[in-house]
Amino acid sequence: MVVDLPNVVSVDDNTNLVKPVENQEIKEAVLQKDKFKAPNPDGFGAAFFQDYWHIVQDAVYQAIRSFFRTGVL
Repeated sequence: MVVDLPNVVSVDDNTNLVKPVENQEIKEAVLQKDKFKAPNPDGFGAAFFQDYWHIVQDAVYQAIRSFFRTGVL
């Protein structure tokens, strides 16, 4: 039995959803996190990433891109 479901995501929306994430998007996401919330699973809170962004940014960009490619974090 084949069920014909309506499209709920437009072609433009789908294009935006699957495009590669940009560095600026990643940086904005990191910098808008509350510094004093509970730490991430890696043990580091947002304050660490925000305070040392100038040091860790390349590794964060690489890790996020790898996650979007492989689904593994």
